[in-house]
Amino acid sequence: MKDAARLLVYFVATVLFGALLAPILFWGAQSLASHGVLPALARFDFESFFHRALLVSAVALLWPLLRSVRVRTINDLDLAPNPNRWRDLLAGFLFSAVPLLCCGAVLIVLHIFSLRFALTWSGAGKIVGASVVVPAIEEAFFRGLVLGLLLRSGRRYMSIFVTSALYSIVHFLKAPEDTSTVVTWTSGFDSVANSFSQFANPMYPLFLAASLATLFLIGWILADTRIATRSLW
Repeated sequence: MKDAARLLVYFVATVLFGALLAPILFWGAQSLASHGVLPALARFDFESFFHRALLVSAVALLWPLLRSVRVRTINDLDLAPNPNRWRDLLAGFLFSAVPLLCCGAVLIVLHIFSLRFALTWSGAGKIVGASVVVPAIEEAFFRGLVLGLLLRSGRRYMSIFVTSALYSIVHFLKAPEDTSTVVTWTSGFDSVANSFSQFANPMYPLFLAASLATLFLIGWILADTRIATRSLW
């Protein structure tokens, strides 16, 4: 339970530090753009910088967290070198890609989606990049760190449940665009508060429930596989 409490402190500190850092990043970017340095930064709204600030905060506070929970090697997180890593990686890719490609083929055949007009080389590059980087970060954090620490309690299914619930909820914590049209020192905290505003939309509950259930199930499958193989691959 001590590890769970430290994780909770880590999450709260990440949000608080990120909320304070976001205005500084935004003002710094706007200053650079106004002086002709990286002018493309001017087109990003405050929420974009808020999300980056949370990421910076999470990374910066990771080392103190690992020190406090005494994690020195992957064995401390119930992970071990995987001699079958390439086989497992290929199997995971096929299990996820084949159904997705089949669904895409159906949408194209039914003329719901047009591949010719919707896909460009630059767009495809961004998709491939995100498909590699985002899962690597999410798996290392949720199934590697969070699940590994919770498993120390010896309560396997409760650890999987908490990790999967957190994984599904985090994907929907996003403030609406233009939440902070005038950026002040408290704008980051406004973004935190408005991250939950979508849950109050009366037209949203059915879609939200279906999406949360889907992400929760995916999170459970990934967590169970990670425990069975003692690997993230």
